[in-house]
Amino acid sequence: RFVRMQVLEILSIAALLALEITLFLNSPYLAQRLENSLDDVYFSDSRLLLFLCTLMIAAHLCLAIRWSKVLLLDVLSNLFYLTFCLTLGSPEGRPNSITNAIILALATFLLSLGHRALERMERSEFENVVEADATIL
Repeated sequence: RFVRMQVLEILSIAALLALEITLFLNSPYLAQRLENSLDDVYFSDSRLLLFLCTLMIAAHLCLAIRWSKVLLLDVLSNLFYLTFCLTLGSPEGRPNSITNAIILALATFLLSLGHRALERMERSEFENVVEADATIL
């Protein structure tokens, strides 16, 4: 059962990473940059950043995955955004994209910190239940 749970955690993270890569590749700005055909359309990183935040929030709060496994998704999400912005550029310019990356890293850090604190509290409460059960027996 423990091995099955670990496999499910790893598969969940892999699926989220695949979805994340798909989001990057389907970003209108990045797609046109890769094709070298920028039209006269206004682009922004906001939709991409919101998708990244949504994926990370879902991984932390909606999926029963341990903090240590979700940490990989957090790190790669930030690295993907920063890599794409630095290599392909951002429609918002380099200073704004670096500011966006810092804000994304801060949001990721706070989300991860909260998940870790919740996980530690759950383990502590479980230990209390086990101790109480042991004293009854």
